[in-house]
Amino acid sequence: LKASAILLMILTHINGLLSNSSDSYIAFITHIGSTVCYTSFLFCFAYIHGIYIENDSLDKSRIIRRGFNLLCWYYIVAILSQLLLNIDIDFIKIVKILAFQTFPQYTEFIIPFIFLTFIFPFAFKYYKTITSSLIKTIFIGLGVFFISIIISRINF
Repeated sequence: LKASAILLMILTHINGLLSNSSDSYIAFITHIGSTVCYTSFLFCFAYIHGIYIENDSLDKSRIIRRGFNLLCWYYIVAILSQLLLNIDIDFIKIVKILAFQTFPQYTEFIIPFIFLTFIFPFAFKYYKTITSSLIKTIFIGLGVFFISIIISRINF
């Protein structure tokens, strides 16, 4: 699944970067590809963390190192993306990228993985409690889903 998601990610990024067409079919394919790709990565991420919870095997330092690794790669990709796709980059734009005030193209999907990676070691016992019961997991999942819908409709 992860290899398929990587291949799909490559294809949608190539399509997004190289396509100057206003063809709605290409835009639709790119949108579906990126949605399926992101969902697949999120599923793989959750599956691996579910194994940590099931096996009660938490290595906080390893997970936090992975979070910093993701963060460093985000910064590298974000700055390179700005340099390659946007000619007028300056110090202020780089600071805004580093402070998460600006998200360059093709980097916005990395942010949730960084956030979830850093939260996981500190929320491990809560995740273990939540996932101990299927009913509890379903109700909390639905609650988070509906709260997310409400929050997404607020204009900040």
